[in-house]
Amino acid sequence: PYIVIGVVDDFHFESMHTPIKPLIIQMTTQDARNLIVRLDPTKHSEAISDIRVKWNNLFDGKSLNFSYVADNYNKLYNSEEGMSKGFMLLTVIAIFIACLGLVGLATHSTSQKTREIGVRKVMGANTLSLLFMLWWNFVRLVGISILIAWPIAFFLVKDWLNNFAYRVNISPWVFILSGVVGVLLALISVATITYSAARQNPAESLKWE
Repeated sequence: PYIVIGVVDDFHFESMHTPIKPLIIQMTTQDARNLIVRLDPTKHSEAISDIRVKWNNLFDGKSLNFSYVADNYNKLYNSEEGMSKGFMLLTVIAIFIACLGLVGLATHSTSQKTREIGVRKVMGANTLSLLFMLWWNFVRLVGISILIAWPIAFFLVKDWLNNFAYRVNISPWVFILSGVVGVLLALISVATITYSAARQNPAESLKWE
């Protein structure tokens, strides 16, 4: 029979993918394969050297394999780290392609509205009102795409979080902020083209009418 000499609080000894499991900590002097040593954070190198010396004195010829507990825990989340880097790369590529598409769309759209812009300027429209008119078309398209993307992103993130025993709640502010950033990126992408179109001399666009 074993005698219980103490009880410790629950703690994670596996990844956060699984809930905390029952654990018995037992001291034994037989078949010990691992030794945990607490090191001074400022003297890691010296401590490892001392451990190697003592190991070689006791077990000459046998190799010493060691690792840090923090590194072992980090390895439990290698898949999440790799997934994060992959999504980051794909996000940058997707944003770049989307911005190129917006620039092309802005060029095509403003070229078709050249005469309309000229007429509006002759009728007294200022540059700011013309910019709002041109920007509204892009904001509307980006807004529609964001509304389509929100529920898809929500269910994908929720499904991924279900892999963890402990998870955070999905805040609506994350989606709102991403939508605002998306609109701002769209406006920045087309700003130069739309500004040039709004500043164009109406005589240039109406001289053939």
